[in-house]
Amino acid sequence: TDFAMALTPPPNPIRSLDNSLTSAQQAGRDIYFNVNDITGIGSCNHCHALDPLRKQFGTGGLMSFEGGRIAEDFKVPQLRNAYSKVGMFGSSSPNSDGRFMGDQVRGFGYLHDGAIDTLDHFFRDPVFRFPAPVDQNRANVVRFVMAMDSNLAPIVGQQVTLAGNEAVALERVALLEQRALVKTPRPECRLVVTGFLEGAPLQLQMTGDDTYTGGDGRRYSGGALREAAIADGQELTFTCYPPG
Repeated sequence: TDFAMALTPPPNPIRSLDNSLTSAQQAGRDIYFNVNDITGIGSCNHCHALDPLRKQFGTGGLMSFEGGRIAEDFKVPQLRNAYSKVGMFGSSSPNSDGRFMGDQVRGFGYLHDGAIDTLDHFFRDPVFRFPAPVDQNRANVVRFVMAMDSNLAPIVGQQVTLAGNEAVALERVALLEQRALVKTPRPECRLVVTGFLEGAPLQLQMTGDDTYTGGDGRRYSGGALREAAIADGQELTFTCYPPG
């Protein structure tokens, strides 16, 4: 348990790299937080607390009373890995007629026993009271949960090598720099540059707006690095590491 609790989940691959939400995901988020009678006892967030600053990603660590249908109470689960359970086709339930549902990617879905194959089916349980239009709002909440915040921002782990002035690479470098400057509500990444400059190994960290600093204290501007990368043999690799 101690080892498992020390593991850090990866960034959510569905969330946009700039950490934004699509209009549908944002609509789902609004319902998640603001529809206070969606289960009769409060909002989705009432039980599945989402507060990254408190390291809560779908649970506040409390227990839930499941009622007569389930004979055991459970700790409210976190939702960071909801996207990873996609790939089960057909719920495993006593009411199944045994029909072949297709090749399975995963055999464990949602709920305490993994019996529900999709979030859409899970949210069709009568305990949920989605506002009208029901189908659209339910689908939007599914989209938001699939893009749920995680410990690491989506940009963490992203990398691009700049070799010349290719527009696509320059755009990605600009995005990495933009996210590295984010400090609120929490830092997103630590941007590191490695490569060679004038034949010597180079390792820098972005320390401010358009400022990169090496271990020896030397500073370079982002423009200077872009210009240097045009020369053969001076390719520079930009990597977003976890903040800290």
